Amino acid sequence: MQKKTLLRRALLAILMLATAASAGARNKYLFVYFTGNSPEQEQISYAISDDGFNYQPLNGGKPVVASDSIALTGCVRDPHILRTQAGDYLMVATDMRSSLGWTSNRGIVLMRSRDLIHWEHHTVNFPQKYAGTNLANVTRVWAPQTIYDEKAGKYMVYFSLLTNDGTIPYDRVYWAYANEDFSDLEGEPQVLFDFHAPAIDTDIVQDRSGEYHLFFKTEQEGAHKGIRQYVFRNLHAPDTWTLLDGFCEQTKDNVEGAGVFPLIDGGWCLMYDCYTAGHYQFTRTDDLRSFRWVADTKTSGAFTPRHGTVIQITPKEYKQLTQGLEARRKKALAEAKNTFTTGDKTFLLDGKPFVVKGIMTVRGAEKAVEAGAAAIVVSNHGGRVLPGSAATADVLPEIADAVGDRVKILVDGGIRSGTDIFRALALGADAVMICRPFLISYYGGGTEGIVTYVEKLRAELTDAMYMCGARKLSDITRDMVRELR
Repeated sequence: MQKKTLLRRALLAILMLATAASAGARNKYLFVYFTGNSPEQEQISYAISDDGFNYQPLNGGKPVVASDSIALTGCVRDPHILRTQAGDYLMVATDMRSSLGWTSNRGIVLMRSRDLIHWEHHTVNFPQKYAGTNLANVTRVWAPQTIYDEKAGKYMVYFSLLTNDGTIPYDRVYWAYANEDFSDLEGEPQVLFDFHAPAIDTDIVQDRSGEYHLFFKTEQEGAHKGIRQYVFRNLHAPDTWTLLDGFCEQTKDNVEGAGVFPLIDGGWCLMYDCYTAGHYQFTRTDDLRSFRWVADTKTSGAFTPRHGTVIQITPKEYKQLTQGLEARRKKALAEAKNTFTTGDKTFLLDGKPFVVKGIMTVRGAEKAVEAGAAAIVVSNHGGRVLPGSAATADVLPEIADAVGDRVKILVDGGIRSGTDIFRALALGADAVMICRPFLISYYGGGTEGIVTYVEKLRAELTDAMYMCGARKLSDITRDMVRELR
């Protein structure tokens, strides 16, 4: 009996250790990025992935860090995230509102967090910090990133600079150490390397052998804008660096925003923004020298990444992050009393879920989602409100493409049969709304009339699914219907 007890305890201990090890093993990828060139897009968003190549946005696609609370310009770009030696997180970003012009930013933002949600933040304004030096004349401080310098025992921040006084005549990459609490830069920035031509968007990683790989974007006018690479052993001896031949990207399009990160199952991913082609491209490499294409991610819908970076996270970190974002969302709704504004009217909904009916455009759907709607109804109100308005079936697909992954979509208007229900689901609806046929059925047959009508809908929908090869509702796809003109 005693042996059995000891055996059970030993097995329990092994199970607990295995569970703890599993919880501590990194199994997901967190992508930190901004989404576009308008002020509302120059915010910090998150997306999550299981394989490092395919991502789903977190927080309903909304920003996780609001730029107006951290940046002097009220906007940020190019966020870079790094896990520290102590296990917390550092982030740096370009303090810039692009609508003011591409030579309008004067500094960067330094941030630190313990939970990926709450960030301590500090701005570094170069004209103020470096008054009296040539760095007071900067017109660009672009794409800052951070790496731990083991020899110095400090975090090194590097970025490209450009001035309007001729002392830095083209974008050149500089570096400076961050202070101990990551709230400022120490000393005056020094040249990291000089490509003797514009160079921006630098990313440095170190492989297992200790060799550094520095990726950067060439920015010469009239030439291909792509990613080149230096390899070296000493961060601060650029005369010993080797510039590898050719470009790293697996496309002929101009690219920017190189981001390199290790893959959980071995190897590395190099990703970059094909900004003229409208997609992000992901590649894979085993040696950080030869790269092969993996996927193009269209920048559309809720996931529209621009220059960003990726780290691996554990199941525990993912759970804490998602729970924290949900708690923050609920708190914001409670504080705002779940307000919904349309025209000059504001409705107070006391924190209760609400549905917005009468959506007929992508813009209207986006506004409803931003207001916190639990669902929307694509409806033209039976065509009675605006003569000549579009049919709901005509606008449903584009609305579903835009917001279908963020909100439940219902549709009404002319839904009479189970086949109509099938068409609506295929075009992107989650459910349909039917009114008039139920009134007619009840008027003609009471409760029995309602039951008979529902059974008719069920039979017709089931027949349509069988005929189109859909065994369950989730199998219904858009290619099962065709638009007739």
